[in-house]
Amino acid sequence: MTKKITQDAQRLLSHARDKTQRLVGKIFLLLALLLFPCWSNAAEDAPFFTKKILPVLVQHCYECHSAEADEVRGNLRVDTRQGLRSGGDNGPAVVPGEPEESFLLSAIKYQEDDYQMPPNGKLSDEIIAAFEKWIKAGAPDPRKPKAAKRSDVTP
Repeated sequence: MTKKITQDAQRLLSHARDKTQRLVGKIFLLLALLLFPCWSNAAEDAPFFTKKILPVLVQHCYECHSAEADEVRGNLRVDTRQGLRSGGDNGPAVVPGEPEESFLLSAIKYQEDDYQMPPNGKLSDEIIAAFEKWIKAGAPDPRKPKAAKRSDVTP
């Protein structure tokens, strides 16, 4: 009889240990979600892109780097999410989460002697900071595969 009680106690302890481990796992997951809000939702970041990034691309880049251009310069299209990420002759224009690897950012900062964009004058520090923030946040881009046209965006 003592042996049966010992086996029952071991089963109960094992069951309690399993439940405790599951509970601890759930607590860690909850804490991670609360402490690391940087795991952002692209849908939440869409207004930032739409208000701060897209109008600049349309106003300063589409003329040479979109489907609307007579000739797409540097084989770089910025009118689609895929175009920005795959890039052109100089590699990816935007590497989500990696501003230092994003050629677009170095070009708009005028860090490259041969590639200073836009060519008719440097963008404001505020706009450049917005691009850097956007890229650090993972470069969320809610655009569908179809390119946005100038007429679709209000600057």
